[in-house]
Amino acid sequence: MQKSLLTLVIAVTLVLVSLTATSATKNVLKDLNSLTVVDAYGTKVGKLLTISSNNSGILAFEVDRRPFLLSVSPQQLSGTSAIAYDSSDCSGPPFIATNPTPLFSPSGVSAPGHTLYLPEPDAEPWTINPSGSSELTENGTCVPRAGAGLSPVLFVPAQPIIDLDTLFTPPFNVR
Repeated sequence: MQKSLLTLVIAVTLVLVSLTATSATKNVLKDLNSLTVVDAYGTKVGKLLTISSNNSGILAFEVDRRPFLLSVSPQQLSGTSAIAYDSSDCSGPPFIATNPTPLFSPSGVSAPGHTLYLPEPDAEPWTINPSGSSELTENGTCVPRAGAGLSPVLFVPAQPIIDLDTLFTPPFNVR
């Protein structure tokens, strides 16, 4: 009787130790090597590089050996530069704001749809005066760029690459 009671106590103790160890491992803080952004259907958008000051994520991509960044929020992908037109009605060729020595190519996302624009390869920058120029908003509305304190900016011709709506569907999440 004492031997079977001792065996029972040992068995119960082992079960309790096992259960405690199992539940403890479930609550362990784990370091993630990377976070992946996915769309509404679980399609991989890209690896999250960092979080910007406005709490959107930053993703890196490359097209034709031209690295560029896109910002991601739950509802959209955005570029790093505005797409502008040297007209008051968004007619004519699109231009993208640039920096003379960028680490990454500037990127723009604009209508139609959510088209990704990159600078034309080897294009020379030139100045577009804000007065009389325009840009398309996210919903495709043409608005004037002129405004108080807006100074001329260097632009290069923009090349439409692909409508991001054909690749990804919001909302975007992190896994």
